[in-house]
Amino acid sequence: MLTNSTCLFLLAVLVLLCPLGSVTGQAGLQIGSITTSGSVAARHNWGIVKTLTSGTSLEVPLAGSGTANYVITVTRTTAEQKVTVKGEFTVQNQGTAVVTPQPTVTFSTAPSGTSAVASCDPAGDLAVGGSTRCAFTASWTDSSVTAAASGTLTVTAATGETAQQQYNIAIADNNGNCATLMDTFSGGTLTSAANAQSIQYSTNLSGMQVCDAADPSVQYAYTVTFSNLDAKFCSTPATATNLATLTPVGGTMPAQTDSQTLTITLTGCQGAKVTVGNIQTSVINSFSWALTKTGGGSSLTTPPDQELSIPFTITATRTQQSTVGTVAGTVTVQNTAAAPATISTVTVTVSGQSPTTVPVSNCDSATLQAQGTASCTFNVTNPSAPAAGTVTATVTLMGASSAATSPAANFDYQTATTLDLGGTATITDALDTQNLRTTAGNLAVSLIRVEPADQSPPSTAPGLTLSDSRTFTYNVIVGQLARCTQTITLSNVVTLTPQQGSQQGSLTASAQATFTVVGCDVLPNVALSGMQMWSAVTWNWQMQKVATPNTYQLQPGQGGSANYQVTLTRNRQSGNYWLSGTLTITNPASYTMFISSVALTSTAGQFGVLPPNCIGGSSIGATTTGMVGSNVVAATGTVGGVVAPGVVGAVSWPTTGLNGAFELRAGAQVQCDFNVSAGTGAPPQGNIQAMATTATGIISSAGNVAYSSNYPMNFVNPTQQWDISGCVMFSDTATTTGFAGTWMPQLTGLPSQQQICESRTWTYTGAITAVPVAGAICNQPVTITNNAQALPAGGGSVVSAQAAITVMAVGCPVASPTTPIPGPAPPLPVPPPSTSIQPAIATVNPGVAAASAGNYIWSVSVSNSVGPSLEVPYADSRAVQYTVAAVRAEPTAANTVTGEITVANPNIGPLTVSSVTVTLATSSAAAPPPVAATCPTPLPITLAAGANVVCKFSATVSDTGSGQVSAAVTSDAGSSSSQAVLYAFGSGGGAASTGECAVISDDLSSPLLQALASNSSVAVTDNRPAGNSMKVCDDTTYIFTASFGPFSETACRIYPVSWLMRCVHRV
Repeated sequence: MLTNSTCLFLLAVLVLLCPLGSVTGQAGLQIGSITTSGSVAARHNWGIVKTLTSGTSLEVPLAGSGTANYVITVTRTTAEQKVTVKGEFTVQNQGTAVVTPQPTVTFSTAPSGTSAVASCDPAGDLAVGGSTRCAFTASWTDSSVTAAASGTLTVTAATGETAQQQYNIAIADNNGNCATLMDTFSGGTLTSAANAQSIQYSTNLSGMQVCDAADPSVQYAYTVTFSNLDAKFCSTPATATNLATLTPVGGTMPAQTDSQTLTITLTGCQGAKVTVGNIQTSVINSFSWALTKTGGGSSLTTPPDQELSIPFTITATRTQQSTVGTVAGTVTVQNTAAAPATISTVTVTVSGQSPTTVPVSNCDSATLQAQGTASCTFNVTNPSAPAAGTVTATVTLMGASSAATSPAANFDYQTATTLDLGGTATITDALDTQNLRTTAGNLAVSLIRVEPADQSPPSTAPGLTLSDSRTFTYNVIVGQLARCTQTITLSNVVTLTPQQGSQQGSLTASAQATFTVVGCDVLPNVALSGMQMWSAVTWNWQMQKVATPNTYQLQPGQGGSANYQVTLTRNRQSGNYWLSGTLTITNPASYTMFISSVALTSTAGQFGVLPPNCIGGSSIGATTTGMVGSNVVAATGTVGGVVAPGVVGAVSWPTTGLNGAFELRAGAQVQCDFNVSAGTGAPPQGNIQAMATTATGIISSAGNVAYSSNYPMNFVNPTQQWDISGCVMFSDTATTTGFAGTWMPQLTGLPSQQQICESRTWTYTGAITAVPVAGAICNQPVTITNNAQALPAGGGSVVSAQAAITVMAVGCPVASPTTPIPGPAPPLPVPPPSTSIQPAIATVNPGVAAASAGNYIWSVSVSNSVGPSLEVPYADSRAVQYTVAAVRAEPTAANTVTGEITVANPNIGPLTVSSVTVTLATSSAAAPPPVAATCPTPLPITLAAGANVVCKFSATVSDTGSGQVSAAVTSDAGSSSSQAVLYAFGSGGGAASTGECAVISDDLSSPLLQALASNSSVAVTDNRPAGNSMKVCDDTTYIFTASFGPFSETACRIYPVSWLMRCVHRV
């Protein structure tokens, strides 16, 4: 490919100086000798084109040689030439006037109009006799330098004077006329650097210089011989890229390149030998299966205690769908050439069939070394099986002109491996008895059999294996069914699963039988006897109390009587009620009955189904033989006039459903001693009745439920009643409040620990202590408050009521001014006779206590070995082990100062107190902040004239040093403080902590057991403390045993028993 570019070359110019003389102008200017110099710049375009005249592909024999023909064409063209001429001369003014020279230079060989104006120094006007030196430069383009190598330049002054000078240009050699040629194999898989011995040039062009010969062009033809190429190019053709580079010498034109790529294919590389061996044949037979099931029936009936035969037929059919043969073996390929080869394709042809392509990946190697071998496995389908035939293999090696084919190998199917897809199948036949169990209450395994037994497939996996079609015909025998039923459906499902790789999947077929047991028209007899009613009633109490009158005035020396009326009302809070007795069920029919549920009902709806077990009692004719269902007991009754062996004990009664139906044989009877809860709350009323429900399907005008006669309930007057909190212990106490000088009246003679067990209203009188003859303060009311309390026996909340009376002394004698008025210590001041309101007065009462101790904390727990409930058969006993644990927690010490403050109103009118505080001053530590006292009612409180109130305080100090305590009170008349009172802690840092030891006792609490005629039914042995009381001073555990029983048969019921552990602290 030819590429043009432009180069710039500098040519030396030789100027020969040939003066031609001078001409004097009229103005007097004279041009002196002229000197010149110049140069020529030439610019060239270079191009290079490379061609493969023998073509771009070449076949070279392995271990031989091949030749490719190349031609390189180089071109050089001149783009343009630029001539530059410059020189100098002098100009002298020989005239008589000043003249400006302004000389102009023209050239004979230059294009028309080319001239240059010379620059003179000095410039401007030239004085008479003066001279100046002038210089010029001129350039023009000349396409042919040689044609304009010489010429004449003319200098013309401004005044017309001229001078001429001859110039000649000689062309000299320069570095812009030549370029360097390079040629090499630099690309592809064959390169000059890596494969120098395999590449030979006929002419070495590399480094050759091209000059004028290339103007306008020159060609270089040469050949390249490729020989002894590597055998690796047998599998992949070689590529050789030849690059020619032309680099101009000098100038600015870049290097020019052109290339050609040659593809070289090695011939004579391939040669293969193919054989077929290890031939094996197989036959695949495919089978399908079909399944049907018939039989059963609908609307079948059977009498009780008879068998019902139901026929079924199963047909499993096997059909062959197709037969396909296979031919498998090994193709062996040997590379017979001296160079490695690669397997391209492998095909296998079974006689009479189209060729089958075998993946090259089936070969242990796709690359064959020289004389090497490879094995390729095949397995192809032969639809013509089991006919015999031949198999051939064809292998093509990469780059080979033809494929190699093996000799034919024979095969047949006489010893072929046979595979039957779906040739066998497993079969199971399952009978669903769920409807029989839930409807009839029977376990199917005891009621169903198959005849003949060997004609029914197994009911569970893995089942029976079939290798061909087969028919099963059998009868399902149901019975004997003892109870009449609603419709029963037996679903018989057969499952057939093809094996041996079958894709068919499991098949199912089913047939149903629907039948009813008919002919049951007799109901059982149900009776109740020995009925008793029990109740445990919890009572609550209410109390009202009044004082009549409630105001008393007494003269000095006079006492009084206070009259009170109290009304205690007892109300039924709650009740628990039990009903016990014997339930008897008899089967009068000639066939077996099944009792599905037994219940007690009442008109008030208090009862439901009986509990799961009868309590005590006996089962007449009960036996476990022939038991049907779960959780049942069968009663056989009499057989041939002889009573069957009986079992005495609990009878298991079902609560819900039919799976636990109770079987009652013909003529049998069963009894159950029961004790059931009759509810809570108000006493139940109305009638009770027992009912027994037979299994569904009874044909009777009365349905399938039998009832006993009605039994009236009377829980208002039960057989036995236990009262909880039925009695209370009544006590009345009185407290006196209010300021009364030296007279603090008391109320005595009040009731204490009086037992009351029913609602009651009564009155009683208390005595008021007399007014002292001297020292009493009159007209100051004093309040006496009575607090009556009733403590229920056996637990419950305390009931209380209050009534207050006001007592005031009147008619007191006037005391002499000199006679002091006695009073309590410390004396409370008498209000001064003033109309101004005085602040409340605070007094710290004697008996301030200071202690440095805490309280031990005790806890007690009890557990037993049987849990929350225990069953004891009558005439027997049971032992329960109790474990008692007492735990003592250490106290946290505190330094506490406690006491009381009396706050009094010294005025003749009411006074409101807003705060009461105490302040402690210690001798060894900083005083704590003031502490608020606690008064009977929250502050603020209003005190009547002369009244007082006692408030308590408790303050904590940091050490056990002695100190003082004072009280301060704030009222609406101002604040006041009491005198300080000393306090001191006990010796040795204070008193000991309290509660170091404790007394543990235990009590059995069971009103029902205690109400029994003989309390010998409860005995306690082992390790209980003497007198049920024990003093302990550390963590303690002890164990004792309680024995319950024996009980009489009439004592059967539920007895709540609680064991109460008490822990009483001691100092």
